Amino acid sequence: NISEYTLVPKSCVFKVDTELDWVTFGAIPEMFQTAYGSLTAGLDIKKGETLLIRGGTSSVGIAAASIAKSMGCKVISTTRNPKKVHLLKQRGIDDVIVDDDGKIAHKVKAAYPEGVDRVLELIGTTTLRDSLKTAKPQGIVCMTGILGGE
Repeated sequence: NISEYTLVPKSCVFKVDTELDWVTFGAIPEMFQTAYGSLTAGLDIKKGETLLIRGGTSSVGIAAASIAKSMGCKVISTTRNPKKVHLLKQRGIDDVIVDDDGKIAHKVKAAYPEGVDRVLELIGTTTLRDSLKTAKPQGIVCMTGILGGE
């Protein structure tokens, strides 16, 4: 498999000291590349824009929030678990919406009447229609994940 045979320039190889297990450590590049690609290629996000992340407590959601905040964006994230609101706030999320039933457009529009600039949809087709309702006119929605299984 790919993890057994890799040929890269020596300049691209470096030692990393970590306490992480291999499974966790190996997931980091995929998680951040997925988040970064979605934000830049998929959403073309810019400083000052408002980003809604559906599936905010997923690894890609947390990575995307971190990247978007470092790019100067306002970040709103969703969670189905009210106990995870604190986790998202600790990571610098501006607003957290508890998603009780997959329908949050009314909550987003109550706080942001014109809608949001960008939406990173990580749940999938089960919430995509609702996510589309949260975007401003000419806003962009990027469906990257299918955490909802559909």
